[in-house]
Amino acid sequence: MGRVTGVRVGDMQQALIVLTGQHVVQPDGIRAIQAAVAVFSTWGGVAFIAYHDAHHGAQLRKILSAPLPRFFPQVARPVLGERFTQAFAYTFIQGFDRVVLMNEPVAGLQVGDIARWFSALESGGVHMEEANGAIVIGLKREYFPSVGGVIEGIAWDQAGARGEALRMLSLIEMQR
Repeated sequence: MGRVTGVRVGDMQQALIVLTGQHVVQPDGIRAIQAAVAVFSTWGGVAFIAYHDAHHGAQLRKILSAPLPRFFPQVARPVLGERFTQAFAYTFIQGFDRVVLMNEPVAGLQVGDIARWFSALESGGVHMEEANGAIVIGLKREYFPSVGGVIEGIAWDQAGARGEALRMLSLIEMQR
């Protein structure tokens, strides 16, 4: 199997990951995924779809049109924090240096949004924000060993999770 390649900025390889859930096979979910993949593809990148349910993965492969993303299953990862860390690990192992992950497709995604998320990683190793209800986390590979456990340990489905994650991630950033 060949090595996956992504967008290169200088010597940095970049990837975008969209996690999917139950809503993904609905028309709005499909349109949002197609838009995210198309936007990132026009920017020159490789998009990944991390699906939780094998049936949804098969449906997505049939429904999505070009440009097609790369797919990987996360069937054994029911907890969102675990899915986040597994997705980051999956892309970093393949040689990507900077990765942006969305916990669901972002409605109205623009090329400028993606550029801003990756640009934020130039001045720091971690970036996190909310975009139209989705959690967006950007991470440099060298930060993954110290940040992966924090991301996995957050109860992302609880109120205040984003604030707790920002607080913990800023502490890690200050220690570097």
